Amino acid sequence: KGKNIFLLFSGDDWDGTSKTFKDAVANTDEFVSTMSKDYVLVNLDFSQTEYATTNIDESTATKKEKKAADAMKAKYEEKERVAQMYNVESYPAVYITTPEGYVIANIPYDETIKTTADYTAKIAEKSADIEKVTALVKAVVICAESCARYSALSAATVIPTKLAPRTSGIATGTVTGAGAK
Repeated sequence: KGKNIFLLFSGDDWDGTSKTFKDAVANTDEFVSTMSKDYVLVNLDFSQTEYATTNIDESTATKKEKKAADAMKAKYEEKERVAQMYNVESYPAVYITTPEGYVIANIPYDETIKTTADYTAKIAEKSADIEKVTALVKAVVICAESCARYSALSAATVIPTKLAPRTSGIATGTVTGAGAK
């Protein structure tokens, strides 16, 4: 869609703050309708309850239960990979990223934020930075696309690296004119 991403890392059932943030701000209709105009909203939740579904007794589990546990484990491994990529150190953690995933801003949450208006005001404080970085990344992407097109064009044009020896038409005589010595 070309929208920047509002990326939320949460631990709803263990960190003590994520659930409060989501109930008061991130999961409200006001927040979703306001933010989804400009951002793709993504929440990667690391709830222990959900992760516990990966711990099954292999000897008694059905094929379907094993498949579900494996799928959940793969999902968690991917979320952990993403969290490591963004160097998430505390929860909830919110990043504004470009569509390509480049971090534009980190928008911390603290206990003083009680409403959607409080949090969107915090995001608005960073709007100039968000706009600048978004424009810069778009310019870099356009440049990279142009370079890729040029490279593809250059690769399609065969330029001989070695000239074939001439077997006839060798000129002999004296050079005359401005370049003669």
